[in-house]
Amino acid sequence: MVLQAIVAGHWLKLGEDFRPEIQLPLLLISGLITLVIALAILVAAFYLFDLTDKTKPFGVPEGTLQVVIALTLILIFAIASLYLRGSLNPEVVTIDGLTSTQVEDIPGDEILARIAREDGLFKVQRLVPVDQDAKDFSNQLLTILGTLVGAVAGFYFGAKSVEAGVTAGGANVGPTNTSLPEIKGQPHVGETLRAESGGWTGSPAPSYSYKWQRKRPADTEWSDIAGATKSSYTVTPEDAGYTIRLVVTATNSVGEETANSMPTDEVARAPTATSPPAITGTASEGALLSASRGDWVFHPEPAFSYEWQRSDRERDEWVPIPEARAQTYQVVRDDVGKRLRVVVTAANPAGTASEPSLPTEPALGLQANTTSPTISPTVDVREGMTLTASPGDWSGWPLSYSFQWQSAPPATESWRDIPDARESVYRSTRDDVNRRIRVAVSVGTALPVFSPPTGVVLAASEEPIP
Repeated sequence: MVLQAIVAGHWLKLGEDFRPEIQLPLLLISGLITLVIALAILVAAFYLFDLTDKTKPFGVPEGTLQVVIALTLILIFAIASLYLRGSLNPEVVTIDGLTSTQVEDIPGDEILARIAREDGLFKVQRLVPVDQDAKDFSNQLLTILGTLVGAVAGFYFGAKSVEAGVTAGGANVGPTNTSLPEIKGQPHVGETLRAESGGWTGSPAPSYSYKWQRKRPADTEWSDIAGATKSSYTVTPEDAGYTIRLVVTATNSVGEETANSMPTDEVARAPTATSPPAITGTASEGALLSASRGDWVFHPEPAFSYEWQRSDRERDEWVPIPEARAQTYQVVRDDVGKRLRVVVTAANPAGTASEPSLPTEPALGLQANTTSPTISPTVDVREGMTLTASPGDWSGWPLSYSFQWQSAPPATESWRDIPDARESVYRSTRDDVNRRIRVAVSVGTALPVFSPPTGVVLAASEEPIP
């Protein structure tokens, strides 16, 4: 700021046409512009770094900005005074090549030196006095400016001096709280709370100690949290459901005083599953499955949501089932042969967590026969011949076939099971001669389905009937 004022002064002196009454306002305007720029930078720095909070590492005492303003006004006044005093001094000029007549026209008290040249002319050093009107105007401006700056600076520093005198001249003063302590941070389990000591006065300056307390919202008494005596505190699971407050004690050589912060909201704990959800019911086409949410710890009560998923038997790539967001789910045909699970999500103000259930067995399908079983061959069947059964076509899952071969006399439906004939192939015996043979195919819980019967089984040596 000093540099700008000096530069402005030198710039003004370059033009002799600028009179002091013009130069001074330009100088003051330049100084005020510099003051505004400097104050803008200071305000931005104070706001950005929170410098007005004296509890911070780079904090400055209250009133620092006012001190800067007052000192700046005094500095501008000093620069203006120096300039005006300089501008009111008489100016010495050197004039060369004057005749004797021209020299005689100059008042004698304005000639400092006169040197005669060989050519008969003279070199004169002349003292040029300041115009009286400019001198009077400059003195008036200087008086007004000095009065204003003196009033502002004197009032501020005078008030501060009185305040300092009361504090320093009288007895030391014990701590007094001027603004309550504050707690910074979210009251969630696992989060760290930070202490702001609040505003205090006292002489000598007090030191601070901290204590963290908690209580249930319905309780009236606060209890100290064991070991919580630092300027920060990490919330533990035991704090869930409690409110927390900060107790700050300010101490100096005169005494001490305690102030309490406002309490936090109830400490929230993010949901955490202690046992997974479970699915009740058999995973089969058309069946209704129901999900339990499992066991959780939390505070406050979270909102629970459900998502049903399916996966192939051989992989763990789980795919959400569209629109399956209820606590119950009815198994559909697309689920047949796939595993199912439910994912339960719990959310409260402290956080969100999800937990999947154990998967079901692959979902069963409703087995139904669409094409009847067959036997090969069905004609010219003889004793000792091997018959092969085809199970036909079935829907559903799983498709695990069981066979039972049967026989009956011609022209009757008195079918009886053939003992130990439960494979997909059967070799006819002497007991089957003069009887028909068929196979019964069963899948899961579906009713057996029968193949068309063979013709009458002939003895090994018997000729077929034409």
